[in-house]
Amino acid sequence: MFPFGSLNVGPLYGQRAGCPMEFQRGERVRMLKHADWKNEAVGTVISLYARPVTLHDGSPDLLYAIEFDEPQRDFTDELNGMDLQYKSSDVLGRFLRPLGEAESPAGATFARSTHMGWKAFNLIATNGEAGYLTTFPKPDAARARDFLRRLGASYESKGEATLENGLYPQDNDELYVGAYANALVIGSVPITEEAFTGAVPRAVECATALLPGCRALVAMLHSVVDLFGYAWYENGKLLRARAGSADDGVFFEKGPSLPIEQKLKAFDETIDGEELVMELCRPFLGCRIDEYDAWDLKMELFKKRP
Repeated sequence: MFPFGSLNVGPLYGQRAGCPMEFQRGERVRMLKHADWKNEAVGTVISLYARPVTLHDGSPDLLYAIEFDEPQRDFTDELNGMDLQYKSSDVLGRFLRPLGEAESPAGATFARSTHMGWKAFNLIATNGEAGYLTTFPKPDAARARDFLRRLGASYESKGEATLENGLYPQDNDELYVGAYANALVIGSVPITEEAFTGAVPRAVECATALLPGCRALVAMLHSVVDLFGYAWYENGKLLRARAGSADDGVFFEKGPSLPIEQKLKAFDETIDGEELVMELCRPFLGCRIDEYDAWDLKMELFKKRP
């Protein structure tokens, strides 16, 4: 049994998709530094899973249980004020190398999601644990309609959807709502854009009314124009907002840097834009967006009435 949060899955870079590394039980391996692990690690394969896994980008891989020679830590825990040590973890084969082999193929580099083509216009509010939304909480249709009532606009339901649909709404009349016991996930272009006008979006106020004392994050990404934005709220109060694009540079900024921003900058002073937004999602999703794999999380699609 491995601790919750120890399955660190990130996108593939520098290795051809469809060709996962293969190892045997008892084989000594080196785990490359990836996802939110703080360091490389040496360990032993203690078991492997019979079925290949398919990642969100469609590429296959094999999943192994690794027992580390020395306990390991990750940034998700640290950023949430926890000091946990992992003696073992599930790790994808693409992040493992036979002990003694070079850490990566010649000329290859392993990086994060700078070329993934991410698009996201979302509000996430939660008063639960950081990994709550990875547990597939049951959607609450009555709470979703309570949110709409508080929002004040007129919408009609278009049926069930998932977070994979709601991550990037296709037009301004679409509103994706995922309402759960301890969280609210909204997909909406207008609501997201409102966060970077200086006013607290009405949707944030409604989320706070439904989840008293919650923290909320508005995340905006559009990689085609290198657009990024993040706005962080605590109990309905804006603490920090920042947005920019390749053409305009930083076009909106309000509030001092968050403690989590300062920690990230101390670790990597160049982090900004899409990478920073990805990292700021950790306290809300339990991981970066590009490491999140609960895309079948149930939501509901609403369309604005004319």
